[in-house]
Amino acid sequence: MFTTEYREDVRNKILEEAKHDSRIVSAAIVGSYAQYKQDQFSDIDIMFGVSKLHTVSELLQSWTEYIVQEFSAVMLLDVQRGTTIYRVFMLPGCLQVDISFSPEKDFGAIGEHFKLLYGKQYEKPQSKKQTSEELFGWIIHHLVRAKFCVKRNRLWQAEFWLSEARDYALKIACIANNLNSDYARGFDDLPKEILGLFKNTMVKEVNKTEILRVHNNLMLLLPKLSNEVNQMVKKANTILNELKVL
Repeated sequence: MFTTEYREDVRNKILEEAKHDSRIVSAAIVGSYAQYKQDQFSDIDIMFGVSKLHTVSELLQSWTEYIVQEFSAVMLLDVQRGTTIYRVFMLPGCLQVDISFSPEKDFGAIGEHFKLLYGKQYEKPQSKKQTSEELFGWIIHHLVRAKFCVKRNRLWQAEFWLSEARDYALKIACIANNLNSDYARGFDDLPKEILGLFKNTMVKEVNKTEILRVHNNLMLLLPKLSNEVNQMVKKANTILNELKVL
């Protein structure tokens, strides 16, 4: 397990290296560090803006070589959002380092966890947050798919749909309680009485009886999540009743 001292040393070395790289014209800290909410398990997230005289792919190649050689890192994967590419590395001690590169004209905040270090940032369209209505729609969709999977004796697939439905229900609970629903960040902060509703929604064994038990429990908890969801349940009552006898 990495230490916070090691993490700070890695972060400082990366930022110092960037200052001496003339191809990089802007930099920002993102993630927990941007809001001073990092803890001993936080990773490193840094965004760089690339000069118009150079390409993102050029920077990705040379910076990957640097991080792999300097820190004995393993490159895991790339995530692309528009013209921005995020490259994820894992360092000794399981320290995750996410480095992203954007063309200079596209460098800017995507979300609120962004702290500009130097250079210029540009306004970028923000991703739309999922609403309770959208999430509720996905829950109904997933519950229907799960039931059909049971009918087909596709029990592992049914379990997949139920797990997804449960996570969406937890997201709705987060929205109702003004908690962050992204990547389950607010799940553990939900009130105990809300989390208690979910205690019987985990599939303990992949068989038909267990799948149907969880399916039923998920349906029962929906109206208890919030008054808003209760109204949605009433509107979808016909479908939910059909699901019970399907």
